[in-house]
Amino acid sequence: MDLSEFEIPPAPSKENHIVDDVGEKSQVEVSQVAGGEQVLDKGEATVVEVHAPKSYAAALKPKYGRNIDTFSLPIPGKQGEFPTISLIKEEVDNGIKHCSQSLVGRLDMSKIDLERIKILVQQLWRPVGKIQSTPLGRGHVMFHFDKAEDFPKIWDQGPWIFDKQVLRLVKWTPNFSTEKEIQSHAAVWVRFSGLSLEYWEIRNLLALGRALGRPIHVDETTAKRELGYYASVYVDLDLSKPVPDKIWVE
Repeated sequence: MDLSEFEIPPAPSKENHIVDDVGEKSQVEVSQVAGGEQVLDKGEATVVEVHAPKSYAAALKPKYGRNIDTFSLPIPGKQGEFPTISLIKEEVDNGIKHCSQSLVGRLDMSKIDLERIKILVQQLWRPVGKIQSTPLGRGHVMFHFDKAEDFPKIWDQGPWIFDKQVLRLVKWTPNFSTEKEIQSHAAVWVRFSGLSLEYWEIRNLLALGRALGRPIHVDETTAKRELGYYASVYVDLDLSKPVPDKIWVE
């Protein structure tokens, strides 16, 4: 982890005052910090820490990890000039169990924001439980399902159209990295020529698309049989594999 991204907070402001303490003069340092008021005796000098009052909302905000004894955590080591730490296996297993019920997709976030994605998730997927949408960077969003029955339903029915963008989903895997994720898929219109019009039923056309990749939908002109030159099906293709120029229809 690059520690350069963390900001060092400015030193608290201090004012020196002279006060009477049992007939003698002593130095008092007053500093503004967060919390309450505390007086510390440091020999001849008395340090008074005056804490700014907390708001009601700040007082109610949860403080995750405050109840954990930090001395029970793994002891850091060092490799060269960098510190090392061994993660707790039980906690890693808990994290993997949580993330295993997740799918990851990628969108152009300059054309759609997270709030819009959350709305479309509810409208298009109609989940039984809650879905948490977490941005991962580089346009990737992780969708976590708290109900097991939602996961296969969304996975089997994809890809999805989110505001004219194709959302392709992949199953989350441990050590998922947006830096290493390679996008080899593309949604393209596939034209099927030489197909007699009696075979232009929607399910049959989608079946043709499935022979090449994941079918998304059928062109309106094709669905209405307005032009009989070829049938157009929108298909999500894996371009890392050869795309055949012919298929056999039985």
